[in-house]
Order: sequence, then C-alpha cells, then structure tokens
Amino acid sequence: TRGMTENEVCIGDVFRIGDVRVQVSQPRSPCWKIDRRLKVEDASRFVEAAGITGWYYRVLQTGTIAAGDEIELVQQPNPWLTLAEYWDSVTAHRPDPAALRRIAAAEGLAADKAQRWRERAQWLESNGS
Repeated sequence: TRGMTENEVCIGDVFRIGDVRVQVSQPRSPCWKIDRRLKVEDASRFVEAAGITGWYYRVLQTGTIAAGDEIELVQQPNPWLTLAEYWDSVTAHRPDPAALRRIAAAEGLAADKAQRWRERAQWLESNGS
C-alpha cells in the first residue's frame, strides 16, 4: 500500500491484488501497542494526530497474493468518505448526527462501526445542546 494515504483511501473501496479482492472496512485505531513496539512514549498519539492510522480490509474473494502484485482500485462506492474525513467527522467534539448517520450507511463499513455511529447520532439527537 506504499503511496496510498488516508486522504485518498475511502471506506468501502474495493481493490484487486493478484486474484484476491479486498474491501476497506474501517480505519485502524492507534493504541498502546504502537508505543510498546516502537519503544516511544505517546507514539500512538502522534499517529492519531498525524492521521496515519492505516485501515483494515475484509476479504471479498480469496486467492493468491504475491510480492510485487499491483493493487488496483476496482470500485469506490463512497468517494466522499476518505479515512481522513471519517476520522474528522467521528472524532469531532459534538459531531453532526446527520453526518454520523450518513457514515453509518456507507457501503462496506464494518457493521459494529455502523451501529456505533447510529447509536451516537441517536444519543446526540436526544441530548441536544
């Protein structure tokens, strides 16, 4: 994925690598393991602040991947929902419930994340300022 960034990759993007098809399902959430692995205090906070969290794929079609295989974008159902936009929206102090609902409805988003953002939107609507 060298050269691919959170500013370009979108939730739901489908890629072909070799004869495998994968879909971006959610961003990674930095945690204490980064600090421990790098032996750098607050490395996880730096990763989050810099927006270089990475992402997870779900496998849509199994097969073989080999070193040097091209990563080809074959479908982008949510071009408006880059991983950077996702993080900006969901980490806002008081996110817009409509934005959270739109994110929750995004094709390809992991089911647990979709449920989380629907519940957060409902809570925000019920507990308005």
